Amino acid sequence: MTLVPPAIDIDADTALFIAAGLRALAEVDGEHPAEIELIRQFAGDAEVDPARFHLGDGHPLTTPELRDVFLRSALLLALADGRVSEKERDTLIRWGSALGVDPVALAYLDRDVRRSLLEGFAGVKVFREQAVEIGRGLGLDDDEIDDVLGEE
Repeated sequence: MTLVPPAIDIDADTALFIAAGLRALAEVDGEHPAEIELIRQFAGDAEVDPARFHLGDGHPLTTPELRDVFLRSALLLALADGRVSEKERDTLIRWGSALGVDPVALAYLDRDVRRSLLEGFAGVKVFREQAVEIGRGLGLDDDEIDDVLGEE
């Protein structure tokens, strides 16, 4: 079963900082309409300036929960166009490192995000093969897919 972090309160400044990071990530390999739409849904009508994003001293991602929310959001954004590019992956690893998250923990978080995306299809019977293909498209192996969807 995939672990879902508890809901946490995020103030407006931190939310805009996260949105700026998402925008910076979207620009890494060329903006995709699905990525921009996710950022718009996250930030609403607020002006999102990727130049505002920096992980040096004074950034607001000061708790493990905020770092988790940011990295999960960034991983979801990277998957929005159907794949995580090498540039996006390198950026995520660099950001994870700056936030004190090692590559192994980031890989686990990535897997958790992918499994979470597939969970919406758990228990599906009629379109199971299509759900399996979605799982494969997310980079999950058949055992993980069966674990998320439930055995046939």
